[in-house]
Amino acid sequence: MWVHCRFETLSLNGAVAEGEVRVEATAGRVPARGMRVAERVTLRLRSARVDLTDLVCSGPVSVHALAQPITGVPDRDGPAKVAVISLRGVDAESLTLTDVDLSECTFAGMHRADQIHLDGDCVFATGPGRRRLLAEEHHWRAERRTARRGGPGRRRPAPEGVEVVGPRRIEAVYRQLRKALEEGKNEPGAADFYYGEMQMRRAAARSADRLLLWLYWAVSGYGLRARRALVWVLVVAVLSIAGMTAFGFPQNAKAQKATGTIVTPAGPQAVTLTIRQDDPAKNLPERLEKAVEVTVNAVIFRSPDTELTTAGRYLNIVVRILGPILLGLAILAIRNQVKR
Repeated sequence: MWVHCRFETLSLNGAVAEGEVRVEATAGRVPARGMRVAERVTLRLRSARVDLTDLVCSGPVSVHALAQPITGVPDRDGPAKVAVISLRGVDAESLTLTDVDLSECTFAGMHRADQIHLDGDCVFATGPGRRRLLAEEHHWRAERRTARRGGPGRRRPAPEGVEVVGPRRIEAVYRQLRKALEEGKNEPGAADFYYGEMQMRRAAARSADRLLLWLYWAVSGYGLRARRALVWVLVVAVLSIAGMTAFGFPQNAKAQKATGTIVTPAGPQAVTLTIRQDDPAKNLPERLEKAVEVTVNAVIFRSPDTELTTAGRYLNIVVRILGPILLGLAILAIRNQVKR
């Protein structure tokens, strides 16, 4: 069956599609709650808000946002985007969404979300740093902020009748959508969902685990923020150079004595040798130069060739541990951003 039309509301609630159906429509609303699909159903839409709650599909279902007006069908006033507002209760194994707006879509309760197919430019809600996130995270954060401060702030509260779910369920949705994008070879696109998954895991974790996850977030954005890790490498290097310059090198040269016996024509003779090291660097430029050298060696996990004080040795140990870790996180973050 093929349908070509313009409606204010194209209601498919409870509809049963026994055969193949293709709909091209310009419609303000397309509610399809509880729709049952036996064979292929294709919805090619403009200017529509689609509700697929509890869709039951035995055959493939696709929702495609049309970029151009439908021939012979006048456009509606307002944006031409197609927004899917609910996928709750949908078995996503046979569902394909193309170029749709998912910024208001609620996913919690969707089955097999890791098998959904997202093609083209599917738009999600955004958060700090332009990170793509789910509407459920907006709802949860708005509710929490309202409880603490009396208002949702910049977060989008849940519409009336929409359940606000907790971080554990949001984490599971993020994980499944991340898997769906990874299996579609969209690794960079999956990074935001991994970030959201870790944010929700941290929100739901107990104190000790939360602290560990917070540190992971703070130093590298869960291995996804290369600039953050590189900034920490720079901070550690600057602190190390300052510490080495201030107290990392001895002020005076050390003298060591070696005793022994040598055989002479007159017989064995006791010998004492005094070994005096070179004078340590005392002026600021020399100390600063050595501090930079020691710090760079520490970051690449090399032992210093310069004599250090006790405090300097401990500082060097700390830099030798933190430097490679932070560099590794920065490399991991860069890799996650560019891999395909």
